[in-house]
Amino acid sequence: MSFHCSDLGCRWVRNARQAGITAPIPPPISHSATMEKPVLEVPELLRAGQPVNITCTAPGRCVEPRPTFTWTEGLGYTESLPGQPFGDGSWIYSSVMRFTPSREDQNKTLTCNVTYPNGIFTERAVLLSVNYRPQMLKISGNLTSSQTGALQPFTNRSQLMAQEGDSLTLLCTVDSNPPASLSWVREPGNLSLSLGNRLELLNVTSKDRGEYRCRAQNTEGSTEMTFQLIVQDSPRLGTKSNSTCWSEDNGLRCTCFLCSHPPPQIQWQVDG
Repeated sequence: MSFHCSDLGCRWVRNARQAGITAPIPPPISHSATMEKPVLEVPELLRAGQPVNITCTAPGRCVEPRPTFTWTEGLGYTESLPGQPFGDGSWIYSSVMRFTPSREDQNKTLTCNVTYPNGIFTERAVLLSVNYRPQMLKISGNLTSSQTGALQPFTNRSQLMAQEGDSLTLLCTVDSNPPASLSWVREPGNLSLSLGNRLELLNVTSKDRGEYRCRAQNTEGSTEMTFQLIVQDSPRLGTKSNSTCWSEDNGLRCTCFLCSHPPPQIQWQVDG
């Protein structure tokens, strides 16, 4: 009696010549035969930049020659592990991929293919989910003119000029896994304005002038993007007296305090 190994298991077969009988040899298993899939051991949490080992174990048990493992190309370094002996003299075979996930690997398909010596193969695929810190993509929005009502869209602008009375809608777009929480603040003063990716500024005035920041945060980290709003307004009286004149060196010296953006051009006129 001798020990033989097929691609799906092992069996004892009596030597027909020694027994004086003839025994038909079972036909090879067809390519379409139902087979178990490999077992893929993927860590529950994949984090960008942190190396992990992913193990693929061939279904069934067999002796040499061992099956061939093929992984999705370009993801990491692969290595066949030594066979693990089983109690009945057969072996379990595995392969490991040493893999450092990144943001670009999110939603990629990882496949382990096991090919047996007679050409029969089986495979298992999993969809990767990789945690990574927020990556700010852009700040976009619309500016509505208070004078004409015209809508002016803008994208990826580091600053925007608005007229007093205009209205703005700002949208913050971010890429992250898990989804990030978003908030808006304004400088100076680190004034909290809104939660979420949308910020509306209606009938802007000079008080709305400043730097706006969209902040994004998840379990992996945080990031922010800034946007400068410049509001043009008409000249108006300052906090001091509008104008003051006094005698100086046999002459007359006058000052005038006005607020506007951009700075106004001032002309003096003397009556009499």
